[in-house]
Amino acid sequence: MKPGIDLIYKLKGNIDEGIDVFELSPILLSFGKLISGAHKTLYPDEPELAVNIKPFEKGSFEINVWVFSKGIINSLLTFINGDTGKNIKDVLINLGLLSGISGINLIKIIAFFRGKKLETIESLNSGDFKYTANDNSSIVVSPKVNKLYLNYNVQQTIYNGIAKPLELPKVDSIDSYVKNDEDKTKITINKDMVQPFKEYSLSQLPDSNNEEVIDNIIIIWVHPIKANLEGGPKSWSFRIGKDETVVANISDENFLIRIRNGEIRLSVNDRLLVELLQRQIIKEGNIIKINEIIKVCEYIKEPEQEKFKYD
Repeated sequence: MKPGIDLIYKLKGNIDEGIDVFELSPILLSFGKLISGAHKTLYPDEPELAVNIKPFEKGSFEINVWVFSKGIINSLLTFINGDTGKNIKDVLINLGLLSGISGINLIKIIAFFRGKKLETIESLNSGDFKYTANDNSSIVVSPKVNKLYLNYNVQQTIYNGIAKPLELPKVDSIDSYVKNDEDKTKITINKDMVQPFKEYSLSQLPDSNNEEVIDNIIIIWVHPIKANLEGGPKSWSFRIGKDETVVANISDENFLIRIRNGEIRLSVNDRLLVELLQRQIIKEGNIIKINEIIKVCEYIKEPEQEKFKYD
């Protein structure tokens, strides 16, 4: 069982004499990056995608989209035990490269804003988003399509991957569908979409406020590795246990004052009992991790074992 799907990407038009490989290669590369980047945006916790492209028939390319992890067995288990294959198809549907939803996909949004400018994005109680243009026309999109539209990597690859081949004189349109399931999955992108794609790729995307923050506070003993001798909050690192290290800011002003006035002079054998805030910020499919020591509960100096306890 192959952990993925086979997508057919078909250039239609007068292409019997073929297409210059130097024109086609960067197009197919961008198309692969578009799919991989969109998958990472919607499913950041899944393994990366591998995109393998090979000729299928004249003017057509069979694009094998499958999960990529450490070893074939892991890839197969990910597919069998999870929803990876279904999620890949979901990514392609939300991009607008496969039929399957009655709502708005990314390509439909791009077509909607032809000659317009996005003015506001409003979060609705349903979880969807209302996009309003400068002519007061509006459109409602799902959370997944909202993530794709606001993703910089998607914006930078979709023009070269989809619109660029439509600019070739011999190409009139593009068909995209799942191999052996053309009737149910095929979509067609016509030449008149070139300008909307170009406008989207050059537009200034608004900052997305749709982010998820996960906080976890643990109390743990650490050994200092790198200290800010001036008592600043940044440029600290600590050892946890034998091999694990953590880089963290310190916001405990009482502790920082003791560093600045010389009351505490740290060495690598000292021990600190700290409240460590571990924060994850998930935004547009990207995960940002921040560590912050919000309180130093105890400080034990080695080897004299001098102990200070303070609030």
